Amino acid sequence: MLLIYSQKLTNRLSYTLNLVFNEILGINFSITTDKNEFLDSQLPKINYSLEHFRDEIFISADILLFENTVKDLFPSCVVWKNFTVPFATTSNSFLPFDLLAATFFLVSRYEEYTIFKMDKFHRFPAHQSWAYKHHQLKTPLVNAWCELFAEELQKIFPKLFENRKKRSFLHIPTIDIDNAFAYKHKGFLRNAGSTIKNFLTLRWYENYRRFLSLTGISKDDYDNYDFIEKVNKKYHLKPIYFVLFANYGKQDKNLSPQNPYFQRLIKNLSANSEIGIHPSFKSNQNSSLLETEKKLLEKVIEKPILKSRQHFLKLQFPYTYKNLLKLGIKEDYSMGFASETGFRASICIPFKFFDLIADSITDLTIFPFPAMDRTLHDYKQYSLEKSAEKMKDLVEKIRKYNGVFVSLWHNETLSNLREWKNWRELYELSFQL
Repeated sequence: MLLIYSQKLTNRLSYTLNLVFNEILGINFSITTDKNEFLDSQLPKINYSLEHFRDEIFISADILLFENTVKDLFPSCVVWKNFTVPFATTSNSFLPFDLLAATFFLVSRYEEYTIFKMDKFHRFPAHQSWAYKHHQLKTPLVNAWCELFAEELQKIFPKLFENRKKRSFLHIPTIDIDNAFAYKHKGFLRNAGSTIKNFLTLRWYENYRRFLSLTGISKDDYDNYDFIEKVNKKYHLKPIYFVLFANYGKQDKNLSPQNPYFQRLIKNLSANSEIGIHPSFKSNQNSSLLETEKKLLEKVIEKPILKSRQHFLKLQFPYTYKNLLKLGIKEDYSMGFASETGFRASICIPFKFFDLIADSITDLTIFPFPAMDRTLHDYKQYSLEKSAEKMKDLVEKIRKYNGVFVSLWHNETLSNLREWKNWRELYELSFQL
């Protein structure tokens, strides 16, 4: 047991201590605000406060975890063990930076509550993040810092780590169904309109594929569910399908929720895999739409929907997550950037969402993902070989810290056609990394 002293116990501090010592390091700890109790204790102990007492391990605390407001922060940085770290501390501190404040700053997504310049989809851009600016987006910094801290701590308290609870690496494959079928079941008007558009833009191959699909000569280009199920079964994993189940719109182009073929597909997938909601783009401005979409999907699969991932990865703190919580969502898989691979929250394990405005820990568990197929192909324009290399590097880092690798795919990108030729190889490779 580790005893931690602080002059004040706040929600921010409780949250961060539990994340660092329990969830990441697997160490049992208790907290005291009683100075005498701390000084008299014979337990391994850490003083996290503004005052150094005797010869105890002292981590000089920044005020961040003792506040309950949000403001623009520009933490001073130092270099520690080849990492640039924020919240530099005083010279008598055991660490040259406040590990707890730095962890909370990154994991809570504090910077996404402040003023920033949105991208064209009104999202927080990767290049504005602290981790990106300091060239550390590709590393799960919090996990790395905590393990290095543990190494130093173990030299002083070796018995503290004898019964350490260790995590195991886990791969969770996830599939976004933005467009269940390329051509089939879309009705005469949508197919006719697309055919004419392709004819005028000289996209002959598209019309050829449409003809093959609609006549039944070949499977629909986006109907790759048998392949997905086969690969997942081979590696004894079950994917989570996030389904866009909304009315047609500019950014929401799936089949109608009332389409019987669409409903049959989702119901069949739910027999062997988990189904989550992929809230429509429009629902970001209208939370009642999200409730309607969730209820419709639950009616089809006859199961409660407990997982979600935002369409276009639209996250607005804290409102997106507060809306999910109101509807009973327990897990969200949106924590990643569309334009860059890496670790948006600088961590590679699931963690609870902390609402900075309400100053409270919530019941929503966030599962961060490090890479998306469209990020590799569309945004970064990597070749298949380079995409595999980048994914391997990310997975190796997650494995190093016994984290959770959430891979993000789309059913249409596994068609093995056009620009996605041979990308099925990368999907299967992701299970072997």
